[in-house]
Amino acid sequence: MFQLKRKNSDLAIGISLLIFSLFCYFVLVPKQVYINQNEISIIKADFFPKLWFGILALLSFMLCISSVSKNNNPEITAEKVKSNFLKVFFTISIIGVYILAIPYIGYFVSTTIVLICLMLNFGVKNPVKIVALSIITTTAVYFIFFRLMMIPLP
Repeated sequence: MFQLKRKNSDLAIGISLLIFSLFCYFVLVPKQVYINQNEISIIKADFFPKLWFGILALLSFMLCISSVSKNNNPEITAEKVKSNFLKVFFTISIIGVYILAIPYIGYFVSTTIVLICLMLNFGVKNPVKIVALSIITTTAVYFIFFRLMMIPLP
């Protein structure tokens, strides 16, 4: 029963996203993005919005196809649903605490702690991998935003 509902919801979400992405690609982007015809450029202003909506349409179509196939739904139990709900609740909670804590303890400390908590929440077991990835990610984001793009971080 639950698998049938999930299969139908995946199909409904896939069709909805496909319609949305096609609407944005063919209607919204051409009406909202001004393209200067006199500009000599290989990539026009509508390239990236159309690229992302095209990718969304492709992934939505793939979701529709996978939801129609018969052998792609794993066994879903009430315990798995409860566990996933708790993971989502914890993730939202940790992001809320992160938003509140970043002005007080700074970007490096708070981001590293949040990444460690999220990796533990999603089941990463290797402590070396957890610490290394959180420090590397925090440092990479800092250099990209602060040094490369000159966007200040708290």
